Amino acid sequence: MNQDRQEGRDARKNKNGNPAGALTLRKAGEADLAYIKELAHREIGSIPRRLHSHQNYLVYLQQRRIGFISYCRLNDAKLYIYMMALEEEAQNHGLARHIVRWVLAREVKINPVQGILFRVYKTNSQALHATLEKYNYKIIKELPKHYVLYRPLDPKRDPVNKPGQQE
Repeated sequence: MNQDRQEGRDARKNKNGNPAGALTLRKAGEADLAYIKELAHREIGSIPRRLHSHQNYLVYLQQRRIGFISYCRLNDAKLYIYMMALEEEAQNHGLARHIVRWVLAREVKINPVQGILFRVYKTNSQALHATLEKYNYKIIKELPKHYVLYRPLDPKRDPVNKPGQQE
């Protein structure tokens, strides 16, 4: 099995630890970019323009495609989440947290991660609430349509941030 698919399969398990309700991620190919652009336009109101300079993954829940995440590394120490969108029926179920944790678990295998930058649109009040209130991100930059949020990671407090450790 492809390593990315296995990592994604392990990223989210149901309450009993069974992979039956697993959230999986698969690297997006060129043919998937049309779906990513259409979903971003429909759910966020913006068409991503820098997909080719980011890593793009499709998100599946029980083999049904429900969204995507696009991210890159900055200075080898920080992750920058450029864009993430989920189908309407997949929103507000806590899936975004699992997707970000999957990306983080994947990336710390390569190099430790000191922090996460996250671009959140001002119109996305629920994502802003979750990132600012629940997960302690801080606004570091305000742009006309979105905020750039940042959260430093502490290896002692964030167990996923240890090189070589799997989620």
